[in-house]
Amino acid sequence: DGVVDKFIGDAVMAVFRNDAHLQSAITSAIKIRQRIRSLDSELQQEIGFSPSVSIGINGGKMVAGNVGAKCVNRYDFTVIGDTVNVAARLQGIANPGEIIITEAAKNQMEDKFIFEDRGTKTLKGKAQQIHVFNVLR
Repeated sequence: DGVVDKFIGDAVMAVFRNDAHLQSAITSAIKIRQRIRSLDSELQQEIGFSPSVSIGINGGKMVAGNVGAKCVNRYDFTVIGDTVNVAARLQGIANPGEIIITEAAKNQMEDKFIFEDRGTKTLKGKAQQIHVFNVLR
């Protein structure tokens, strides 16, 4: 139920806009992690490469719309704002194989998934630390 918004280097930014956006995002992340893990032994044997993925998920309000300039052919529909920035920072602190979410997101989903407390972390650009959790299953 998500849409790939953009590719940023080796990262993918996806947006989930339905009523169950957090559940859809976490379910998708778990499926991605499972698929990457299933490729690990095959690729390790074939080419000596072990793929991994680290994921950050956040939910909340953001600005959605067309951003850029038509005159230089750089005009895209995207989302921007603190919610988006925090998700990117969460991905940045996630270890390989982890799906890191905020405490607020965890509180909304705690009856649907199993989480591991990862403590409080300092995110770049944020004055206060944020409590984060890893999605186990």
